[in-house]
Amino acid sequence: NTLVLVSVVNSAVSSVTPSTISNRVDAVYSLVTFADYNIIGGSIHMLSVWRSMIGGTPSSSAISADFGGVNQTGCIMVVHEVSGVDASGTSGAGAVGSSAISQVDGGSSITLFLPTLAAGNGAFVCDGWDLNSDTDAPNAQYVKVGQGNYNVPATGHASGWTSSSGVTQCVFSGAGAADRGAIAIELVAASGSGAFYQQYYRSLIADMP
Repeated sequence: NTLVLVSVVNSAVSSVTPSTISNRVDAVYSLVTFADYNIIGGSIHMLSVWRSMIGGTPSSSAISADFGGVNQTGCIMVVHEVSGVDASGTSGAGAVGSSAISQVDGGSSITLFLPTLAAGNGAFVCDGWDLNSDTDAPNAQYVKVGQGNYNVPATGHASGWTSSSGVTQCVFSGAGAADRGAIAIELVAASGSGAFYQQYYRSLIADMP
């Protein structure tokens, strides 16, 4: 079994997360949590993370985000797969533990204070910001696995993970001042697995002015 996490940054004139995430073949995705973090150029930016558990090899079909008829000014989707996690529950519910969100206005970095991670567990982290030219990265305890940008309105997105249960925070740092939102999610290791492994799987970057 493979946990699939989809992190989405979208922008619109009203605050809205995707109503559904689907690859229409072998997965139903459930919302884990979300954060809205700024208004720029008439658009509100949203960051959300979705999960699903897929048996066997994930299909190669495209993953779609449906915003329920609300027009978006832009969208970034980054898709990750994680093995060695708890496969119980519906749509990967057992693989995801506690979560945390953070927002900052006009900063060159954003800090997430992680919930206490159980022994053997790790964390998935991601952030979004409103500078197209910026390149964010998490601190050294994390492996950066995804990055995307689009222009209208200026937006960026990065993600990373750690297998260490001893971390207490994550700091995403960029080059310029921006409004930023970030999410951390505890990854629950399977019983007896010893460790889990996260792999950057594929990404979709769409600019929808």
